[in-house]
Amino acid sequence: MAINRCYYITLTGAKTPVFLCHTMECCVLFYLNTLLMTKLRQIFSLAALTFCLTTSAQPNSTNLKIDSTKEFLQFKQKDTAYWVDNFRQFRDALYKNDKSKAKEFLDFPFRNEGNEIWYLAYSDNEKVTNKLNQTLKPFTEIDFDKYFGKIFTIQLVKCFLKIKVDDLYKNGKSQSPEIKDSLNTYKLYTTYDKVSKTIELNFATNTPYKISDTEYEAGEANFIYQFVVLKNGHIKLKRILIAG
Repeated sequence: MAINRCYYITLTGAKTPVFLCHTMECCVLFYLNTLLMTKLRQIFSLAALTFCLTTSAQPNSTNLKIDSTKEFLQFKQKDTAYWVDNFRQFRDALYKNDKSKAKEFLDFPFRNEGNEIWYLAYSDNEKVTNKLNQTLKPFTEIDFDKYFGKIFTIQLVKCFLKIKVDDLYKNGKSQSPEIKDSLNTYKLYTTYDKVSKTIELNFATNTPYKISDTEYEAGEANFIYQFVVLKNGHIKLKRILIAG
């Protein structure tokens, strides 16, 4: 008499049998098929999850790259040309006689090698200038307020207003037209050196001196204001030179 055998198959995690097989081969096939489908579902689920994460993250990564590049370019452009704006601010401060604003372009006490700033301050007092020597005399904020009009004269400011700052930035130089009063002639030459990061204002004056009743002799002088462009784009007056 044949004996009928039944094989119960229970899936992992199930508390009761879920399938009844009458042969061992059937059981094996069912088990392998179930195992294969389970693995495939896991693989497809993992692949789908990975695709979703990658897809959702991609736009953010692209935006980040674009935004970062844009931010860098904006900073680069601002940093490169900021001294131009700062230069204009200095000129406006002189024009408006804004001493407080103009002070931002010097470090106090201002130490001018050769004391040329004091020669400007005492320009109408020969006795005092004759007593000046090479011993460095600091120039304070109080001195700046007192002698502001002597350091930056009206004639200098008039020439300064004629300087084309865009030309100075693009070409490294710009000059004002000649300005004349009853006797004197004035002209301002400006230069910008990209390598040394320096700006120079060369204020040239020509004043005729009477040497006889009918003869005059030209007296030429140059007042040179040397600025340095700092890393943050601000400009600072570092020295004043007098020639002639």
